Amino acid sequence: MLIAVLILLAIITVAVWIILLFQPSKKENVSPNIIEGEIIEDIQKQEYTQEEEESGEQLSEPQYNFTVEEVTVPVENLSESYHFAWVSDLHMITDHEVGPGMDGLYLEEIKERYEDLPVDKEGLHAEELWPMLVQKLRTMDIDGVVFGGDMIDYCSESNINALTKGLEQLQVPYLYIRADHDMGAWYGGAVFLDRHAKKLQESIDGNDIEKKYWEFDDFIMVGVDYSNKDMSKNQMWTLEEQFNSGKPVIVLTHVPYSSHVDESLKKLSMEVRNTEYYWEGEHYQPNEDTSEYLHMIYRDESVVKQVLAGHLHSSWDGMITDYVPQHIFGPAFEGNIGLIHVVPATE
Repeated sequence: MLIAVLILLAIITVAVWIILLFQPSKKENVSPNIIEGEIIEDIQKQEYTQEEEESGEQLSEPQYNFTVEEVTVPVENLSESYHFAWVSDLHMITDHEVGPGMDGLYLEEIKERYEDLPVDKEGLHAEELWPMLVQKLRTMDIDGVVFGGDMIDYCSESNINALTKGLEQLQVPYLYIRADHDMGAWYGGAVFLDRHAKKLQESIDGNDIEKKYWEFDDFIMVGVDYSNKDMSKNQMWTLEEQFNSGKPVIVLTHVPYSSHVDESLKKLSMEVRNTEYYWEGEHYQPNEDTSEYLHMIYRDESVVKQVLAGHLHSSWDGMITDYVPQHIFGPAFEGNIGLIHVVPATE
């Protein structure tokens, strides 16, 4: 009887070992896409970063030859210099088939826009330019990057995912100022609305309109979100508070401002856009709150040292009052990057 019990225990033990030996591992129960995509990609990214840190080698320049527009902003009583990059008007399109947040009825229209608008002089599309643009930014010795609006041509899951992937590779702070194209839920039909676009944009950086500024010891960079439309009283009050910080102000806006002293801006805008494509021009007439905000820039005692903008799809540099300069950067989809030097003013 004892021998029979021992034989039975031995059989059970062997069976248990066989079951444990051939049982699928936890790794095999995980989706292959997660293992091969996210986990392995993260490991490779960590290894790459570690190799960079250990070797001390600088990142290589991208193959594309970007045009760098440099702007110098002198600020009184500044104790040190700062350097920032500017990127706007990339108008990236990545939807080539119907995906989440897209209505198939608009696919042909999107394809036509893909071919017609965001194509640079070398024949590259914005979605191909974006990774190289990020690589270029990573090679620059800068304190931060300002993304000045219209980074995507419309809001969709595919466009946001592609944009976010690049932003996550930056190794410096960035400030993202949205405009109409960034928020536009134009091709989603009934399945993708403005609230969906807002939620997607919030997934990038929170998109808090009251946090669109960088404050330094001696100056403040103030971002004007959604500058393509009139501002609310709350937004105007928020901007007014930043203007009253007691520090010199650099204004970051997508839509530029009219010049009260230089007709060349109107001439260029009519040539490029066939309209006055700036605030106080025929295309953008300010309401009471926006006018009150603009007065803080145009008044003689303005604390604004520089206005930086995009939107025009052409470069312009000049004065909008006798005291306030404005620079409009060329579009990123044509390979333009801005470089802003904030330096101590000399007497």
